[in-house]
Amino acid sequence: MIRHLFSIAALALGTLSANAQTVEINNGLKAQAMQKTSAIKSVFSKAKVGGIVLRSKNAAPAQKRAGESSVNAFYGEPKGGFWRGMEPEGWYTKPVYYTPAFIDQTWVNYSDGDNLSYTWQIDTISKTKSTDKDYVYQIFGSYPMPTLTVTDGTNTSSYVYTGYDNNDNPTDAYWFSGTDSISAMGNADPASGTYAYYHKGTGFAANTNFYGTSHKVTGFVEFFDAPTDTVQASSIYMATLSTSGSLADALGSNKLTANIDYYDEAAKGWFRFTSVTAGASDVVNTGGFDYTVFTFMSSDPILGELPTPIVLPKRPLRVSVTGFDQLASTFNPLMLFSSANGFLGNGYAILDNDSLASFDYKNTEYSACNLHIGFNAAMPVLKLASTDPSFAVDFPAAGGVGVTGTEDGKSYNDITFYTLSSADNITVDAPDWVNGNQWDSSYAAYGVQSLFLQADALPAGTAGRRGVVTLNCFGKELKIKLTQGDVTNIPDPTAVRNISVEKKTNDKVYNIAGQQVSKDYKGLVIKNGKKFFNK
Repeated sequence: MIRHLFSIAALALGTLSANAQTVEINNGLKAQAMQKTSAIKSVFSKAKVGGIVLRSKNAAPAQKRAGESSVNAFYGEPKGGFWRGMEPEGWYTKPVYYTPAFIDQTWVNYSDGDNLSYTWQIDTISKTKSTDKDYVYQIFGSYPMPTLTVTDGTNTSSYVYTGYDNNDNPTDAYWFSGTDSISAMGNADPASGTYAYYHKGTGFAANTNFYGTSHKVTGFVEFFDAPTDTVQASSIYMATLSTSGSLADALGSNKLTANIDYYDEAAKGWFRFTSVTAGASDVVNTGGFDYTVFTFMSSDPILGELPTPIVLPKRPLRVSVTGFDQLASTFNPLMLFSSANGFLGNGYAILDNDSLASFDYKNTEYSACNLHIGFNAAMPVLKLASTDPSFAVDFPAAGGVGVTGTEDGKSYNDITFYTLSSADNITVDAPDWVNGNQWDSSYAAYGVQSLFLQADALPAGTAGRRGVVTLNCFGKELKIKLTQGDVTNIPDPTAVRNISVEKKTNDKVYNIAGQQVSKDYKGLVIKNGKKFFNK
């Protein structure tokens, strides 16, 4: 195949085309907003964001693939999700695509042909069948990838997303509704041929001149769709390959910097969300490549730096990794060529003139690769099983276990909710008068957890009281109302009903080792950067 090289700031970094403009982006990067012809626009689904043509992962394929028939079934994954990304060990895995649970997801149909009819199916589960052009469905748990069959009455074609193992054999792919814990998440699926496609040339490597130019590559950047639900990240990762020694040795006392920027539609610009650094001790060499972890930290005046996960903004994101120009060696980013499945990519090199550059195989002037820059993150599930908006836990005035409902004269005491996580990953924050809790994980294998709460007796002279218990799972919160006694004249302390909301402040509790613990943890703890001693 012939590789077509381009710079997104200036074609061949020489002369800007007559129909292109250079746009400043918040952190100094420049990008060319390509004004394509109407014919090209009919092929590409794109959104111009701050001058960068930011493609959704479900952007249309650049062109029909070789050997395609007059009827060709093909689809793109839902916007705002993540592929299971690169991990130091076991990264030759089956493809997994993460999307939020209980939220409609759209698989976009890009099939070629005239007068087509469509059939979507997940495995042989009858309830998942659809004849719509695009497939809109929501799940909880995991399913095989959907199969799309198209026909024009004479010709028929079917497509289902697959990956490849380390022996180049096709593997099944899966659709997951969130994660149960921290997982590697990115745009590049390592089970779709990454092992065969990391680039060993010198033209896309840090500290070498980009192909055909006099400008050195100083870093790399990957663009992401806006997350469509809570994503809590503990770190950023990047996978690189060196032809002259390990990255850890090359770094020495130097550090690389990872920056997260988000795009603000109202302001029409990119803004810095956070930055984090990594040094030699943060690099793991495994499987022939270097895996660098940029862990999010916060400072405590006594305990020093502590790991502190962050919730990603629900905005278009870009993650840049810089600092390679401090090093004497050259390093290549591991990548997945998106053109391998016909799709466009979001990975670029940063040049020393603050422009972005990449390459493709179809002369489309768009990137053909996604880089293995991603997040070690959780996409948590936390949803109350009850659909009653007035759901509350009502405690007896004399104290004891709270009641959550009655049926046929029998009282029930469970707060039951859907989650993929274990009880160990869920913290409970309740008023002081709630004196105990107990978990029932009997149905955890089915994504169901139950919680029971117990309260003190009402103080003498108090008719009643209200409160709120907050469950937190990797940054996602579920608030549940509490009542005890006569609460007729007591205002409801909740401004909203029982819904899952994103955490706005960092009120998690940590032990002195920096590990998140429950509210009931005994001993020295840290909350909002301050030390407390729980008796």
